[in-house]
Amino acid sequence: MAKKVKITSNPDLAQPHKKGAEVKWFQSLIHKPMGTISYEFPQYFAMYFDYADASYSQLKALEEELLKVPVDNKCRILDLNNDIYWSIFFWGNHLILHIVLTVEHLVLCMQAALGTVPQTKEDSKELSERFLEALKGVGFRDIRSEIGFQKLTEIINIRNKIMHPHPTSLTIPSPEKWDNVPIAWILSEKDLDAYEKYRALILEIINYWYEEEKKYKTTVSLTVQRGIQFEHDVKNPPK
Repeated sequence: MAKKVKITSNPDLAQPHKKGAEVKWFQSLIHKPMGTISYEFPQYFAMYFDYADASYSQLKALEEELLKVPVDNKCRILDLNNDIYWSIFFWGNHLILHIVLTVEHLVLCMQAALGTVPQTKEDSKELSERFLEALKGVGFRDIRSEIGFQKLTEIINIRNKIMHPHPTSLTIPSPEKWDNVPIAWILSEKDLDAYEKYRALILEIINYWYEEEKKYKTTVSLTVQRGIQFEHDVKNPPK
């Protein structure tokens, strides 16, 4: 268990605030050896959406580098000493991870608003099914037949193969099934095509949710204690 963050009252630090002042949610931790750090609670799905975009940008830049790999007998050879090989797979994994996390956290936000968050992990359904149910709950259209959703299910399938490796997802079983192997799927840049089609849909859904979630917001009363300080030693920045 982590060390408890200790906070005490110090009236000398108290400052007034105007009516209607913006309130931000911060959480605190203890960093060894730097001391206490407080961080603003993020909108997780938006953060992971940005991370996916950043990963996509890296992969698009690597696309140009892949084109420079010499052709030998009508084939580009990527051995384990090739930095492009490692970089494409690295950023491809990041792209897939952050796509899945974007959807996971967006679904959780919708479930929280609807009061349908599963009580236990065992009660939770597969991500694409939870996504469809959450969208239906907040009044979005049925997206099952749309290319963006189909690409998302493809991405989730690749993610599952990465997270739960099996011999059938590590070696190509037959010449026409090479895209069953995550590393081949990523190196072929199928991840870029899938992301572009998924992104158009998820961006529409996110913008819809930003407006729709206002219907679920309620007024709360906060008890504010002015003038508090942390009791842990803090290492100051170098001068």
